[in-house]
Amino acid sequence: MHPIQPHRPTRSTLRSLAPAVLLALAAQAQAQDPTAITINGQRVFQITAQTTFELDGTPISAATAATLGPGFSTLVLATNVPDGANQGQAQQVQFDNLARGPVTATDPLSVLNQPLTLTADTVLEGFTDPTTLVVGDLLEVSGYLDADSGVISASRIALLTNPTQDWKLVGQVSQATANGFAIGAQAVDSTGVTPTECPLGVIDGVYVELEALPNPAYTAASVLDQLIELHCEDPNFGNPPPGTVTASLEGLISALPDPLPDPPSFSLLDVTV
Repeated sequence: MHPIQPHRPTRSTLRSLAPAVLLALAAQAQAQDPTAITINGQRVFQITAQTTFELDGTPISAATAATLGPGFSTLVLATNVPDGANQGQAQQVQFDNLARGPVTATDPLSVLNQPLTLTADTVLEGFTDPTTLVVGDLLEVSGYLDADSGVISASRIALLTNPTQDWKLVGQVSQATANGFAIGAQAVDSTGVTPTECPLGVIDGVYVELEALPNPAYTAASVLDQLIELHCEDPNFGNPPPGTVTASLEGLISALPDPLPDPPSFSLLDVTV
């Protein structure tokens, strides 16, 4: 088990109710049932042998999920949810990172030119003191994006000691042109990649997720290029899977048992999954 101290999320909004619901999970009280997600002590979503797990869109096993550690921003797709959204079955659990790439500044700490905010609850993996980080260190960041400021509120930051196959960035598009755009202070060259899930195109104001090949010569002044994937995101879950509606309860994973019990379970901040 890898516990961290819980904190209360700044906002918690239930958007709508139906037989199935997509949740951006957050929690307010530790659950006691090791086979369920319990939200605010009154909404219980069961984990079953059919529950699937993803990390940054890639399927992973329950055993792999158990090794990820705490702090991830997480989405849960649940079914059999009655009026009141107080129970159901978790069909899919998605762990997501907002950024993966080199440190571009240390004051404020920034990754791919995206400033981060850290709190006492931010989970640090691979290091213990953010002041020891230097420009060029490779970090992976999970958390929440402030759409107004462009700052990432980091719930988890991992220092990666081995090169990764790709860099990742999620954010809001500005300064869009036919061949590129910006995410915050990071210029992006989208030449050679075909955007997906972008009915309006890659235009100012839309949210995108991109993956790019690592560039050993990259600096904070570099244009991020060599994109291998680019698709639009709906931060409000405006297009949930067929037969579902959305609910939003922001939060992060506070603990992961290792090994995962059978049926699999782990805990979110004030939520056990």
